[in-house]
Amino acid sequence: MKKSWLEFYALTVCFGTLIGLAVTSTIMIHSLIGITNPEVFIPSHKYEKFSSNEAYLEDKSNDYYIRCDTEKTNHCKETNPYTRMTAADAAKLRKEDKKSAIDMARRDHVQTWIDASIVLLIAVLVLTVHICIVKRERKNYAYFN
Repeated sequence: MKKSWLEFYALTVCFGTLIGLAVTSTIMIHSLIGITNPEVFIPSHKYEKFSSNEAYLEDKSNDYYIRCDTEKTNHCKETNPYTRMTAADAAKLRKEDKKSAIDMARRDHVQTWIDASIVLLIAVLVLTVHICIVKRERKNYAYFN
């Protein structure tokens, strides 16, 4: 069956759009899993610091030392609030930070899902328009031949 250039173009766009839809669908499924269970996608090296008070305080102390910019050698050790923190305060702060990290991960997945939904909507519109072009071209070609 002979095809017109317009039909060939429309079928090529449809094929490309279907590949895009497959990729977008995969991204959306990944995002939905991340929305329902965001802890799964928090990297291990970041999640590890929430495993115990000791690991959490060590991580916070290291961050403090990195940000502590002073000429005095013992100033950072003396002013580090995480070395003097009680176990109860550390546990409370660790739980709050863990909840914050989970909320941020969930928010990232919601943003990704929204972006993918926009791409999906545009791809469906493009696919629909080009399927209509293919149908019209096939009718025109059948009419003239």
